[in-house]
Amino acid sequence: MRRSKMAAVLCAAMLITAAVPFTAVPEAAVTAYAEETVTEGDLMYTVNEDGTLTLTKFLGDIYTVGMIVVPETVDGKTVTAVGPSIVSGGFDRDTGVRLILPDTVTWISEDVRKGYGGWLTLCTKVGSAAAAAAEALGLNVQYIDESGTYIYDESDENDGTVVLLGLVDDTTSIVLPSEIGGKPVSEIGYGVLSSVTDVTIPEGTTALPGGMFLGYKNIKTITLPASLTSIGDLALITEGDTLIRVVEGSYAHEYCAMYHYSFEVIGAETTNAPGDVNGDGEIDASDASDLLVASTEKAVGHETGLTTSQELAADVDGDGSFDAADASCILIYSTLRGTGRDVSLVEVVTGKF
Repeated sequence: MRRSKMAAVLCAAMLITAAVPFTAVPEAAVTAYAEETVTEGDLMYTVNEDGTLTLTKFLGDIYTVGMIVVPETVDGKTVTAVGPSIVSGGFDRDTGVRLILPDTVTWISEDVRKGYGGWLTLCTKVGSAAAAAAEALGLNVQYIDESGTYIYDESDENDGTVVLLGLVDDTTSIVLPSEIGGKPVSEIGYGVLSSVTDVTIPEGTTALPGGMFLGYKNIKTITLPASLTSIGDLALITEGDTLIRVVEGSYAHEYCAMYHYSFEVIGAETTNAPGDVNGDGEIDASDASDLLVASTEKAVGHETGLTTSQELAADVDGDGSFDAADASCILIYSTLRGTGRDVSLVEVVTGKF
C-alpha cells in the first residue's frame, strides 16, 4: 500500500514537470548584483553605493611602472577609497612603486599591499585624511607639497629639514626648491632627477651638498645662484656632459674656474625667480608682455633679447621652452594675486588653484 502511494506521488511530479516549460534565467538577472566597475587607463574602480569610487586594481605592467597617479575624479565620480591588493606580483622586483593619492581619498584598506612583493609607498599631502589613514595602518608614507609638485619626507636627522624624494610629474626642466612646507631641503634623494635635463638652484640657496648630481646622465645644464657660499665635494659632478651656468663674480664662478668645470657666465644679475622675466622682483603683466615679445622674436629666428637667466625665468611650466602658454600662466597668477588670492605660480602652472 505504501509503495502504491509513493508511485502516485512520483507520477504526479513528473506530470507537473512536463506541463511547465523550462524558462532560462535572463543574463541580466544573474548579473544584477555584480559590482559596477569603471576603468580609466590602467586603473579599475568599483562604484560605491553613494556614487563615489574605490580604487580596486592596477591593470598595467608592475615591472615597468614606478609611479601610479590616482586622479580625484573619473567619469564625474570622486575617488574616495583604496581597496585591497591594488597591485600584485613583483616578487622579484628590486625597486618600489609609489601610489599618488588625491586629497579626496578618506579610506584605505589595511590589505592595500597584499599580494605585492615589492615596496609600496603611499604619497599624499600632510594632514590629509589619506595620510592619517595610511599612518594609522603603519604603511610606508611620503608626502606631497601643497603645489602637488614635489614628494618629500622629514630628514632622518630630525633637524627640522626635509629630503626631496621625487617629482609627481615627469619634467625636463626644474627649479629645485630651497624649502618645502616652510622647512629647508637638506638632501635630494637618489634618482629624483633622472628625467631632468636642466636644473636651476634658486636664489637664496647658500650651500650645495657633496655628490648632489652623481649618477645622473641626462643633466645638460645646472644654473647656480649668486647666493651660494659653499659647494660640497663632487657636488657638480654628473655622469654626462654638463654645462654649469654661474653669475659673474660669484662664489660659484670662482669655484668652477678653480676646479676647471665647463661653465658659462650668465651676467652680473642674480638668477631671476620663475615668472619674473624682467627681474624687477614682481611677477605681473609686464613680465608676460616681455615674454611674448621674446617668444615672437624667437619664432622668426631672431635673438630673443633675454639673458639666460631671463629665459629660464620665462619657462614657468618647465617644458624647456618659453611661449604663450608661459605668458598665460603669468597673467593668471598676476590677476589672482591682484584679487587677494594667496596662490603660488606653481599652483597656477599645475592647475591646482
